[in-house]
Amino acid sequence: MSSQSILARLVINDARIIRKALKATASLIDEAPVKISDEGLSIRALDLAEVSMIDLVLSKEAFEIFEFKKPLKANIRLSDVLNLLKFESKSERLEMSFTEDRVSFKVSNDFTRIFTIPVFFSEDKDLPLPKVSLGNSFETKVSTIKHLLDSGKHISDYVSISVENNAVVLSARGEISEYQVILKAEEGNLINPVLKEGSKASYDLKRLSSIVSSLLFGENMKLEFDTDLPMKITQSIEEAPNSTVTFFIAPRMEKA
Repeated sequence: MSSQSILARLVINDARIIRKALKATASLIDEAPVKISDEGLSIRALDLAEVSMIDLVLSKEAFEIFEFKKPLKANIRLSDVLNLLKFESKSERLEMSFTEDRVSFKVSNDFTRIFTIPVFFSEDKDLPLPKVSLGNSFETKVSTIKHLLDSGKHISDYVSISVENNAVVLSARGEISEYQVILKAEEGNLINPVLKEGSKASYDLKRLSSIVSSLLFGENMKLEFDTDLPMKITQSIEEAPNSTVTFFIAPRMEKA
């Protein structure tokens, strides 16, 4: 592979960051539009049902080498990559090289392994982010929300979230059963809350569970919502400066 044929070359010293980023994306879609630009490496995509969206940004500062001839967007089948891109050690170094029709992954540690998969390039315009003003925001542990979702899936196919008496109440309700998690600032599980009393919305539990299970970059997550508006979930990518993964999920509208 001649250097002239390489459209972009990215090197990162902790290959697990890339795997986590691709796993987060795979929670919604199997084919990811990976964009390389002055902003860094980014992925923005809707799921097939157009109910949820991912907006992931790995800044250039996350990489040891970040070179590209011009901005590009390469569509990569995530299952192909994740089946081969498996890491256990933080010291594994990953080099990605994009050419006209392929991307090559070179992993170096005790030994070097290289695999190459096909890609195709797209000139589609970037999807716009939802333009919503959300009146409630707070941080909490990923494990707390995951606990609710794991328990609630046996009761209902949706989860409700509301603000009651300066607390956030998350619940899964079935015809005869209900499971609740109550978050309170004084108990330490409701961090930096900005709350609007009486707010309430519901979301698809299965989609929400898939998203929350993919948040592997740290212990905490930020959640924003408002009555009958999309939920926004954000997690900082702790190992990479100025980098985040953000999800939006549309509300479940009650039938009249």
